[in-house]
Amino acid sequence: GVKVYPNPASSVVNVDLPASTTAGNLYVNITLENVYGTVLQTMQHHAVGTTVSFNLTGLLQGTYAVKVTWTNVLKTSTIIKM
Repeated sequence: GVKVYPNPASSVVNVDLPASTTAGNLYVNITLENVYGTVLQTMQHHAVGTTVSFNLTGLLQGTYAVKVTWTNVLKTSTIIKM
């Protein structure tokens, strides 16, 4: 599965991507969104089984969503920016 840490976070949040997907995808897309659904950062075509990081510096304190998508699948994790 998808693991997002640390939570809460202050400067960086890491996203461990799944080692494989049910559809056999080699790549997934990841977005960081605010509570209004506005996409703040996007990482496309990241290899499964890897870890990516979002820099949270400059974002206001609050709640954000990390969304990982592949072939009709959406995995959402909520994080708190301190």
